[in-house]
Amino acid sequence: MTRGGISRQRTAIVGAVGVLALGAILAVAVTLPYRFHDGLDRGRQSRAGKSQVSSYRGSIYDRQGQPLAVTEPEAELIADLRELSLQLHRSGESVEVVTGLLSRELGLEPEATKALQDKLFFPMVRAMALRQELEKVRNYEEKKAVQRALRQVPGYLPIISRISLPHAERLRSLKAKARPGLRAADAKKLAPGFMRAFRVIRRTVRRYPEQGLAGHVIGFTNRDGLGVSGAEALWQDYLAPRSQKVEGARDRKRHFLPKERMRAVHELLGADVYLTLHQGLQAVLERELDGQVKSQAAKAGAAVVLDANTGAILAMASNPRMNPSLSQQRVGDRAMNRVTQYGYELGSTVKPFVVAAGLETRRIREDQWLDCDKGRIMIPGRRRPLWDHHKMEACNITMIIAHSSNVGTIKIGRATGPRTVRALYERVGLVETPNVGLGSVAPGRLPRIRARGWMSATDSDTMMFGYALRGTLLSVTGAYTAFATGGQRLTPFITDRIRIGAEEFPAPRPQRVQVLDKETVEKILPMLEAVVNTEEGQHPARIPGVVAGGKTGTSVKYIPGLGYNHQHHHASFVGILPLYEPRFVIGVMLDEPKDRYGAAAAGPVFREVGAWALEHLANQAPEEEDSAEVVSALRRVRESLPVHLEEEEIAASRRALGTVAKRLGLLPDFRGLDLRTAVAELQGLGLDTALQGEGQVVGQTPAPSTPLDQVDGQVLLHLGRL
Repeated sequence: MTRGGISRQRTAIVGAVGVLALGAILAVAVTLPYRFHDGLDRGRQSRAGKSQVSSYRGSIYDRQGQPLAVTEPEAELIADLRELSLQLHRSGESVEVVTGLLSRELGLEPEATKALQDKLFFPMVRAMALRQELEKVRNYEEKKAVQRALRQVPGYLPIISRISLPHAERLRSLKAKARPGLRAADAKKLAPGFMRAFRVIRRTVRRYPEQGLAGHVIGFTNRDGLGVSGAEALWQDYLAPRSQKVEGARDRKRHFLPKERMRAVHELLGADVYLTLHQGLQAVLERELDGQVKSQAAKAGAAVVLDANTGAILAMASNPRMNPSLSQQRVGDRAMNRVTQYGYELGSTVKPFVVAAGLETRRIREDQWLDCDKGRIMIPGRRRPLWDHHKMEACNITMIIAHSSNVGTIKIGRATGPRTVRALYERVGLVETPNVGLGSVAPGRLPRIRARGWMSATDSDTMMFGYALRGTLLSVTGAYTAFATGGQRLTPFITDRIRIGAEEFPAPRPQRVQVLDKETVEKILPMLEAVVNTEEGQHPARIPGVVAGGKTGTSVKYIPGLGYNHQHHHASFVGILPLYEPRFVIGVMLDEPKDRYGAAAAGPVFREVGAWALEHLANQAPEEEDSAEVVSALRRVRESLPVHLEEEEIAASRRALGTVAKRLGLLPDFRGLDLRTAVAELQGLGLDTALQGEGQVVGQTPAPSTPLDQVDGQVLLHLGRL
């Protein structure tokens, strides 16, 4: 066969093989979808699916819309030290060049630039030294050792924890333009190579703009954005951002392509919660409480302000304070809300309720006098007598409350019956702390009821002045709302309203409960007024020009396992203002103050906070300090004590009562005054006098506090012996 024939035969064979191969390929291509149907279907399913879209957590505001807790988007700058050292080694640049560029792009202050340079300098010096050594070594084992040391250089290092979103986008743009090995001086339209080493991570962060204001009320969230305590936990289901699952698929670059409309971020925002707090009042309350705790060298303190008409919590403070932005303050004593979670024996703040029980059962009268035995009484189970601070012989009910007589209160309680008093304590919620949703509350305790319904003789007496029972500052302050509402106890609440999208919904309001007769409350109020208007007008809780009332409390501190420690006390004050047109009920408690009495320890906080609240929330600016004559007259009138005046005292009293009448526009209370003084004062007011009986003034018609413009020109004085 010729050479040409062999060549044609080979060409034919090769062509035939090619045709067969092409046919085989086509056959495989045609049958491939059928042979690998399951695998291809799984691939399509892996690219298709649902993507979850979410938004930001809702915000917490005060009642006026001032932000207390907000969620903000921000970014964090992280450096890959290994990549950074590689790029600097290639370009021969220093850390100063890197920090200089970042400082210009982020607008850093010189101090921040220096801190950034210090953070990068030492790890980069070590990394670049290892890379230089790696180039020099030739031995295989030595090179492996250097490489192992280089791998021990930290991978990612957070260098700036917070940068703004525009700055974050600028850094991302520079990273996209970075070219390996390009020096900063040579980068015109591009970016230096070391920018490849930086990563920008976007995230959302919970912020508390007021830096710890109302920290115990607001609470805090954990790393996952879930509420852990306070209002953050109470309204977690509402505050949490909503999410939406959207069907779609991803392209080869993993970009999600939705099949349906994806809702905008603002449409998925969590609900906003508005608390009943007033930001300004909260700041004043915390400032005054912190200052008093410091001046009294106290261990801790608590204070709360309630709206006397609704029960809304306008301010709530606990010392030590807790800043929710600082994780180290979220544990231990700082995390305790002492208004709701700290139980203590309430002391003399319970005495008005003992009197209320006696008045309701008609075992005592409001004008009744008792023998207080010079401030001495024996209590069953105690070897030594109990002594009053004021050792009075005879005293009326007002004096018992004004001077906080344990002897007088025990006698009232014995006449009323301890079980009756205990039942009233329970009815008004004296030791029952309302759970307003800010976490667990301290359990209350009343004297134990024994077999056949009896209590121990010791508990029966000591409960009359605030021992043998245990409550919280919120429980006793809430009970005092009954004196501000004509006998209706208001349950405190902390949430005002909730906003979901463009709609607002009021939060549920607790029901009012009638716990005292209105007539009983009207008899108690002057007694509470007498507490503040004693001691020649120098009571620490007195607000000049404002009729306020309340009750002090002091109790020896009980230490579990050791018993009562008479060197340490709880001092408290709970008050109402204005007393006869109530706007606020304020409770203050200090733990282990140097002044054991509630007036000196807790009274100043009531005075300063009450004056601010009246001026800024009730538009009632307190007047200047009363004169000594006015204070003396107020004390005498409120306590209804017999008075024997000398000539010069008569003149002072005349001026004082005239000043009171002109200031208040009310008819003074002349009971307890001698006839000559009363007649002189009536003449000074332009009123005529009619007399009935002999002796001192024991009554009058019209009644005290009648507006002067309603007096028909004449006042009838009832005379007799007090």
